Amino acid sequence: MSRNLVRLPLLVMLVAVVAGSAFTFVGCERSPQRSLESFCAHMAEARELDRSLANLDTEQLAGDVDALAAASRVAPGEIAPQVEALVDISEELERTIRTTPGDKTAAVEQLLRAHQTQAEELRAAGVAVETYVEANCGLQLNSTSAPVIEEPVR
Repeated sequence: MSRNLVRLPLLVMLVAVVAGSAFTFVGCERSPQRSLESFCAHMAEARELDRSLANLDTEQLAGDVDALAAASRVAPGEIAPQVEALVDISEELERTIRTTPGDKTAAVEQLLRAHQTQAEELRAAGVAVETYVEANCGLQLNSTSAPVIEEPVR
């Protein structure tokens, strides 16, 4: 009987360890590996982002923003912060365009005015990403002129 008592705790411990390992394995998702090849592939999918934004094309825009977000997850370290900055504003613009029932252009202009203090930082991030993608991926991104929102003169 004492032998069975010793086996029971060992069996319980073994089951707990195996279950815990399985939980850890299933619960932990590997983060994507950063690679230029993957980054370039996702950027190729997002290359019409500027056009989608300019046309307020919600369907195309959603796919382009998703591709840009995927690119940011695998972006090489030297360009990752700039790509992430573009993802943040792009996601916000896409959400605004998708959820605005009325004048989408006015809603976008209002959002851009709210981010006016970040305009130079975002412009620099866009230029850096465009330059990096052209030099390292051989892709020309569809770059349209960003709308300039001027405050009314008072």
